[in-house]
Amino acid sequence: MQSRESNETSAQMPSAVQPPVAAEGSVDHQEVSHVFHCMQCDLQFQMDMAVTSHKGSQEIDEGVIRVRLDPRIRLEREASLPTSSD
Repeated sequence: MQSRESNETSAQMPSAVQPPVAAEGSVDHQEVSHVFHCMQCDLQFQMDMAVTSHKGSQEIDEGVIRVRLDPRIRLEREASLPTSSD
């Protein structure tokens, strides 16, 4: 199954699902983190999301907490760049 979004990005690492952070009665709250590799700009981005589900309901509320450039890609790129000796 391929979406428009998957054409532009591909997941480089499996998502890290953390245990539920808070459970208020019939509400489960989790934070999920994904790392995406943009095929156009060749950079990696980390997206942290909050996922809330209600027991007894199949509805899931998702919200992006933050999207940031993965700092490891900058370090990897700088280490692999050729240096000019001119």
